[in-house]
Amino acid sequence: MRTWVVRVGTAALEGEQEERAAAYKRGRYRECVDEYSQRMLMGYSSFTRLRAVRSHGGWDGDPFASNSSKTSDNKQGDDAMTLQIIGSGFGRTGTMSTKMALEQLGFGPCHHMVEVMGNPDQPAHWHALAAGHDVEWAQVFAGYTSQVDFPGAAYWQDMRVAFPDAKVIHTERPEDDWWASYSKTIGKFFAHYKSLPVPPTMIELFGTMEILLVDGVFGGLDRESSIAAYRRNNKKVRATVPADRLLVFTPSDGWEPLCRFLDVPTPGTAFPRSNARDEFWAMFGGEPADAERKEA
Repeated sequence: MRTWVVRVGTAALEGEQEERAAAYKRGRYRECVDEYSQRMLMGYSSFTRLRAVRSHGGWDGDPFASNSSKTSDNKQGDDAMTLQIIGSGFGRTGTMSTKMALEQLGFGPCHHMVEVMGNPDQPAHWHALAAGHDVEWAQVFAGYTSQVDFPGAAYWQDMRVAFPDAKVIHTERPEDDWWASYSKTIGKFFAHYKSLPVPPTMIELFGTMEILLVDGVFGGLDRESSIAAYRRNNKKVRATVPADRLLVFTPSDGWEPLCRFLDVPTPGTAFPRSNARDEFWAMFGGEPADAERKEA
């Protein structure tokens, strides 16, 4: 089976980032978003196709086929949406299951890290933030009705200002359980992402996420720093968001509290469950060897 071996020119990427930063500073924010989105179309389509063919055990068709026409169709009429739900919970707190549930309840599309990876309109906004520039949150979440997970969860306070009528869903789990999951997925990913078999555009994107999340939110990958950040966020959400606008939630709670909070009927189907450790690593070609489970 073919494997992608990625080599990224660091100096070249830094040059591009500096050029974009200068353009943002000159007030070309929207133009830069459009230009960067077009450049990313090929890479993101490739990554999506890579995951699809890998899941079927082979390579069927051209993984570099463009997806620009589909992207254009999906954007039509979506910009009128406004964010109704803000997710303030960190990744690995059941955010993928919550995304699936919200979309089933009619609050979709729901923004999540997988949307940043799969939507070529997304990365330029987060690159701008990493470069220290303001963004227009209505443009960042154009076409989305709800949001959970990183990177949005790192900016829930700004989003509450931008979307004052939105309700807040705070996904949370006991901190030891969270660390056990985070350290074997997101934390491990950031320790290894530069050597994973994914396209250069993904390496560049997660370089930005490293700035925003590992440096900006956690202050490192170690247990002490990570759990301290997790505690701070949980505490700040409870202290800041009015009780009638906040739902502290975990997918094991099921449909009832979520549907009551959103004032929608309860589905007659099981609550969706997704994004176990194996599913997480399947998106990136498998878990790195030194992060695999060890048998006693």
